[in-house]
Amino acid sequence: MNNNALQLDALAAERDLRRRIVELATSYRPLRDEKMLKMCREAWAGDELSGGVVGQLWVECLFPSETGRDTLASLAAQGLFDFRLLAQLNHPHRCPESRPLYRHQEEAIVTAVNGDQRDTRPALIVTAGTGAGKTESFLLPVLNDLYRNPRKPGNSGVRAIFLYPMNALVNDQVDRLNAWLEDQPETQDRVTFLHFTSETPENTRELNRSTLAHLTPNPSRILTREQGRRTPPDILITNYSMLEYMLCRPQDASFFGPSLRSFVLDEVHLYSGTLAAEICLLMRRVALRCGVSTERVLQIATSATLGGNTNELRQFGATLFSKSPELVYPIYGRPHRRDLPEAAGPASPPPAEIIDARPLETLPILDSEKRELIEDSKTAAIARQCIAPFVSESVVQELASETFPARVLHYALSRAPIVHSLDEFFWKRSRDGQSVVRLREVAEHLFPGASLDVAEKSATALLQLTARARNEADQLPVIPHKLHIQVRAPGHFSVCLNPACTGDRRRVVEEAGLLIPDFAEFCPACHSATLTLTICRNCSDWLLAGTSAGDRMRARSEWNDYQPVPEDEDHDPAQGHYLLRPAALSDAEPDWFIDLESRSTIDIHSRAAHFVRYMSCPNCDASVGQFEPMALPDVLTLPAVAESVLAAMPPNTNSAMRKILPSGGRQLLTFSDSRRQAARLGPHLTYQHEILLSRIVITRLLGTSVDSVKLKREIETLENAIKEADDPEIRAALEVAVRKKQTDLHAEQDGRSMADWARIMKGRNELSQFFARESSVQHTTRVTGNKTWPEAWEQFWDANRKEMEDDTFRLLGLEFLLRRSHSLETLGLAEVVYPSIEKCVLQRLDHLSVTEHATLQSVWPDYLAAICDTLRSRSAITFNDSDNEGRDDASIISFPIGRWVSREGSGIRIDPMVGAGGIRSIRAKIHGCRASFDAGLRGPVAGSGAERTWSGI
Repeated sequence: MNNNALQLDALAAERDLRRRIVELATSYRPLRDEKMLKMCREAWAGDELSGGVVGQLWVECLFPSETGRDTLASLAAQGLFDFRLLAQLNHPHRCPESRPLYRHQEEAIVTAVNGDQRDTRPALIVTAGTGAGKTESFLLPVLNDLYRNPRKPGNSGVRAIFLYPMNALVNDQVDRLNAWLEDQPETQDRVTFLHFTSETPENTRELNRSTLAHLTPNPSRILTREQGRRTPPDILITNYSMLEYMLCRPQDASFFGPSLRSFVLDEVHLYSGTLAAEICLLMRRVALRCGVSTERVLQIATSATLGGNTNELRQFGATLFSKSPELVYPIYGRPHRRDLPEAAGPASPPPAEIIDARPLETLPILDSEKRELIEDSKTAAIARQCIAPFVSESVVQELASETFPARVLHYALSRAPIVHSLDEFFWKRSRDGQSVVRLREVAEHLFPGASLDVAEKSATALLQLTARARNEADQLPVIPHKLHIQVRAPGHFSVCLNPACTGDRRRVVEEAGLLIPDFAEFCPACHSATLTLTICRNCSDWLLAGTSAGDRMRARSEWNDYQPVPEDEDHDPAQGHYLLRPAALSDAEPDWFIDLESRSTIDIHSRAAHFVRYMSCPNCDASVGQFEPMALPDVLTLPAVAESVLAAMPPNTNSAMRKILPSGGRQLLTFSDSRRQAARLGPHLTYQHEILLSRIVITRLLGTSVDSVKLKREIETLENAIKEADDPEIRAALEVAVRKKQTDLHAEQDGRSMADWARIMKGRNELSQFFARESSVQHTTRVTGNKTWPEAWEQFWDANRKEMEDDTFRLLGLEFLLRRSHSLETLGLAEVVYPSIEKCVLQRLDHLSVTEHATLQSVWPDYLAAICDTLRSRSAITFNDSDNEGRDDASIISFPIGRWVSREGSGIRIDPMVGAGGIRSIRAKIHGCRASFDAGLRGPVAGSGAERTWSGI
């Protein structure tokens, strides 16, 4: 994958995403059984039909909507559109008066005007595809209504409300209105607007400190809440949560009055169930507060995915808008086949192997900031070379003088027979109700004789070229399309219990049946009973988990706190969790059977599988609570997906900004259907991103090791030079050099302190990729003086890096101060050592015999290291001695260290080391020493001996 490519390489992104999630799953679920682990990896890496975590790539082609007969100028001539608004919008980047309207835009304007009767106004439900001008289908009718019906003297409140489900959509709409209304004549009838969200400054003082301070003054736009309350705008743009607050707050009463004429709901498909009922009631409350009837308000809902026939949409709109169904008008943006010019192909169709978009992948052809095509004769020449195989020589010659590469691509590709074939394929599929098609099917259609790998690469290259081919910056490309890929977190694995299973022998578990990459009650191959595969967190051994329900054993599906079943034979097995392994894999006698058809554990009706039940791990003796399913939670998988997709995104098109901004200026927008989850998503992704970055920096830092052999030779050479030196000054300088190299040698052999690593880490270039929150308040998009964008942002990111250089100690602390279950330490990439612990000697304890003392002394350093690891895992550690006291609650919450450990007592931020919850934790940590302990402290003495030893430390 080319990291400087300005287009997404979908195939490379899919492969990288699949590889990364498989590696994540393997690192978190590293089964000891290599054959079982291999089968799990193959299932994770497969396609969606075989249990894979990443599905195939899908392509959705976007067709333009059907064009109407009218323009804004012709509607104005018919008296249906205001001439003043016509003049205001007559701009290439707005709605030129001569540009034909889409049919659904035309219908929305006409219906809104003709449906405006004395006592009633219509409700419109506009459904149109992505990029089909849905925004204009409500902006034009609403603005037209505001211009045609100026505010009456004495009427208060806003005149139109645009309601969105999230702030990101609000901001996009604000930019559009700002561009449309920024240069209105300064008259009393000028239309104004305000976006009112949590980001809106309260007053001028807050405005001057916000990111809005840099905006070019626009009299039509109200920027503060205070100004909006004083002079209510014509248009209020907000989200439904903020509108609820505004209805409740007395200070916002001025926004609501009898002037209300229009209400717009964008992305209406998101409003269903309870939320739809809440929005319906919210609009009723707004109408009551304003003193107007919903019948007298123009209401418009838009969506790209809202389904249903005309009657269903009419009833939906009547319920949502509290209106009579006769006043609801569904308007459809029907797709229209592209009008491509006559094909002019080469003498023979181009073979798949020569289709290549890579020569253009790093060259910008569209300035998205200025919304202009880039003129570059050299890039245009490269574009001509790329399209030459698709068209006739005459087409290439006609483009000889064209200096806009985007227009070269558009002119040629719109005449290429292979593009005509691609357009025909997508159009037929969309007519058959298949608007989303597998990339594999597209490739097989275009290149039936090529191998699938070559065909997919060539189809991807062709789609990349057609997506960049356009005549104007604000027009659709030749073949506009979207790519879709579905990703899921690695899920449960079920294991068939039938040793004679008829499933794929490559995926059969030893002495059992098929390994099923999903939760399944019965095997899909032989229809036998199954159990759930689990892994020990401590040693990665596996067992099968089941849940008893009466006399039946079912595969376990829920994983909360593990409640083991007592070994008491009198226990009622009505409900409980069990961990089993096929008896043939154990030396113990089988003590459990399960009927393969009925799942009965009491009666054998047909065939049965026999098992040994375990109350602890058969390999490491960990408790049953240490076993968990192979599935990974979404909170682990989502950051990996986000990081992989972000890395695949094209960088900033401005080469200077690309060098300054983190990740090369790459951007990724994430959404969540839940506002609560969305509020947590940002901090969670930020935290995981920083953890990943810090691990990359630390791993590279630790990897820059010193050659110990070379250092020893240099030290020996310097020491010999000291013996031969007669000059005291030369001798002193050599001694200083020897001490420095000896320090480096000791650091290489024994490790460095956190402070030393933090100091060395300051020089790493990767620190520029971190985001320093405290200095970020100074960031602004305002460019002052003669500075360019790159110069202004370079200043901010230089300050950002300096702040991160002062924060290297914290980055190291996040990774190593707390002993976490998954870190560089537990992955074996780094080691935390305790200086001089090997020199610690066990004091003579009266209650230990000579043999016990000698046995314990042999493992004493390991025992002390295990205790230190336990203290770290319990946050009983600080950065340095000065941090032992005085840590306030805020710092403890942001970095939870500084706890205390007592021998037995507990309290606020105090944990016991022994007793309930104490000694068992220690024994889990010193599993490596256990065999040695058991040799000298047998049976019940082991526990009490360890406790007494702690008392004597």
